[in-house]
Amino acid sequence: MVKAKMSFEEWVEKSVKGLAVYFNFGGWRINVEYKEDNPNTDGYHGTSEGYVYAETHVDSAYLSIHITLYKQAKDDFESGNLDQLSMALTHELVHVFLDPFHTFVLPHLSETTTPFFIDMVENQTQKLTMVLLKTMPKEIFPPRTKHGKHD
Repeated sequence: MVKAKMSFEEWVEKSVKGLAVYFNFGGWRINVEYKEDNPNTDGYHGTSEGYVYAETHVDSAYLSIHITLYKQAKDDFESGNLDQLSMALTHELVHVFLDPFHTFVLPHLSETTTPFFIDMVENQTQKLTMVLLKTMPKEIFPPRTKHGKHD
């Protein structure tokens, strides 16, 4: 019997739903957008290779999260690199916890201090992500097959 593989979009939706339940985001509206391109960056955002993996816009006032996943996320799914993709999804949702701080401080920063603050928020987001990944149940992220086994 051939096991049907879950599509990238199905896997992401199930993973995001599992993370939202674990993080107690009841009442939050979460939208995931998929883009085939990888916008180039100046090294400020993205990876050391210079592309953006994912972006998130959080609106704490309206309990809304918009995640955009770019081509590398799908490439990682297709190649079986679920650890990287799981970390990225967790990271993007962890932004919700720091958003009130981010929203309050950002208007008070200068053009000079803003990049330092943004880097600090990203670093703290990643630190929290790594702690959470070590402690959260592995079942949050589904296997790639629809029959419940990792391939």
